[in-house]
Amino acid sequence: MILPRIADAARRLCGSDTASIFLREAGAELMVPRFRVGEFPPAYEGLRIARGQGLGGQAWRTGRPARTADYERDAAVPEHFRDVARQSGVRAVMAVPIQIGPEVEGLLYVGNRLARPFTDEEERACVWLANQAAVALQNAALFERERRLRVEAEPLAALASYLTASLDLPRVLGAIAEAVRDITGADLVCEPVAPKNRSRSWGPASSTARWSPAARSERPQAERTRTATRSCGGCVSARPSRVGRCR
Repeated sequence: MILPRIADAARRLCGSDTASIFLREAGAELMVPRFRVGEFPPAYEGLRIARGQGLGGQAWRTGRPARTADYERDAAVPEHFRDVARQSGVRAVMAVPIQIGPEVEGLLYVGNRLARPFTDEEERACVWLANQAAVALQNAALFERERRLRVEAEPLAALASYLTASLDLPRVLGAIAEAVRDITGADLVCEPVAPKNRSRSWGPASSTARWSPAARSERPQAERTRTATRSCGGCVSARPSRVGRCR
């Protein structure tokens, strides 16, 4: 993966002792450590960076690099962050935002064990590397989206082939319900059709439910795999008995 290589390049270009990349945690306003190069104490993995908190939080809030020549004495750094810095022996630190559009999605850190200030040239180099990290994150997101689309397309392709090959209505409806379940991740899918007896109300024609492996293992194998076609107030299922139960 390219992100660890970017962290290593930042350390080498700056002549630093450590480098790391924090990424934004999904569904939370926090940055968490993902990749690192150099020696770090165990407490480092527990660090969580909030917007505006410490050096990295400042870079996140402003969208611009932040640096200090003496991290331990910097008043803007929270005490528990200083404790981790003491354990690692790092003095000078620079944090550079990894920005995608208007949003900061990560932070690139470099650290020195000597109280040597980072230069403007080193900052420019890390900004360029942070931009490459942003491109890598965008590409990874696009790849994941394409993968999900392919996964979703597979049951649709199989369903289209099945529909052209079968005239068995209950089985066709069951195949449609199963495809919808797989695509949407739903636990139960029912498809309504008009009842043969017009005096009766519409009801679900086919249903399919998702059961956990633990639930399936509670019943004997013969019962789990037995298939049956049932009618239940307008419901028809051609799925395995634990899967096609209508309620």
